[in-house]
Amino acid sequence: MKRWNKNVLSAIVMLLFSSILLAGCWDYRELEKRALVVGLGIDELPPSDFAGKEVRMYQIIVQVVETAGSSSQAAMQKQQQSAGYTNFIIQTPSITEGIQQIITQSERFPLLSHLQLIVLGEKLSKKGIHELFDFFIRFPQMRRQTEIIATTRPLIEYFTVPSTAEPTPSLHIASIADSVQQTLLLPESNLGIISENIRNNTPFVVLTASLNKKGQIVINQGTVFQNAKKVGILSKSDIQNLSMLYGEIERGLLHFSCSQGKAALQVLAGNSKIRPAIKNRKPHITFQIELETELTEYQCSDIASFDSPEQIRRMEQLYSNMLEEQLQRTAKKLTKKYKDDIFRLTSRLKNHPGMYEQIREHPEQFFEQWTVDINVNLKIRNIGNVLKTFITLKKNK
Repeated sequence: MKRWNKNVLSAIVMLLFSSILLAGCWDYRELEKRALVVGLGIDELPPSDFAGKEVRMYQIIVQVVETAGSSSQAAMQKQQQSAGYTNFIIQTPSITEGIQQIITQSERFPLLSHLQLIVLGEKLSKKGIHELFDFFIRFPQMRRQTEIIATTRPLIEYFTVPSTAEPTPSLHIASIADSVQQTLLLPESNLGIISENIRNNTPFVVLTASLNKKGQIVINQGTVFQNAKKVGILSKSDIQNLSMLYGEIERGLLHFSCSQGKAALQVLAGNSKIRPAIKNRKPHITFQIELETELTEYQCSDIASFDSPEQIRRMEQLYSNMLEEQLQRTAKKLTKKYKDDIFRLTSRLKNHPGMYEQIREHPEQFFEQWTVDINVNLKIRNIGNVLKTFITLKKNK
């Protein structure tokens, strides 16, 4: 009898415990009570005086996706005709306080786990972004893959740019940034990579967005940060060359000029390795770059047809040499201008402690002395369905 009572009591306890688990999360919030932050723009404002001290002030634009359940039926109908997002513009001395102000303005709890884009204003970039990244590195909701771009125009212009493919400007710009990194040989520019460079106190490049005359987003430059401050701008060709030296090679187009016009090669795959050495008592780095490509356009007259393997090999050697010269010029120019590890060598030299420590401790001295070799092995795996060039076809008519 006692055993039966004990079993019944155990069953009741288990039933009560299960009912608690099935009741839902204790801290559950309805979706309409959350502000889903997808974009964050931050720029510098004139400092403010607080208790006799000069306090840094920020302008923060927080872009929130409007959910269907966040309003009444009448408001929902009005919302369907509107943009589908809300921009909160806040002035604050603290990033955390600024984001929390959303609660007082919209009665919704801000959630940053959906953040897709961080936009750095030009004034902020020039003043320095240490404080900003201190917040992002510590905040537990932050995603490593969040895209980061720099700007040269007022922030609000980027947070109101129209898009037909994405529901918000932030998602639109983040999609463009991700696309150009994968298709135009541009380096990655996300929170994880930039945070690592800031912690290591090494230079880094942030993709830079501008607006063309039609008000469309264009990403074709890079902003160089040194000691977490903006120190220069790189052209599209320079950041593409850096991307190849980094080894961030996915897909993209290579263009080569000739007397008749241009030739274009589609990059299918590639990688970049480095070989460190000491030559004449000076540090020496050899970049070995391997590229798999296919021919997409050929307007030149130096090769009449591609029906011979020797002709293909001649073209591969020609463009390998041209790319080597191009990369050498970029490496020389950036070394002279920045005298720092803009080439991300420290992240690739940890198995060579002597050279690694030299770059870490005395970067200016290292890059004043170093010499560089760049070897490119470019292979053309596909020339299309036509063996004759347009020059040959024209002569045959």
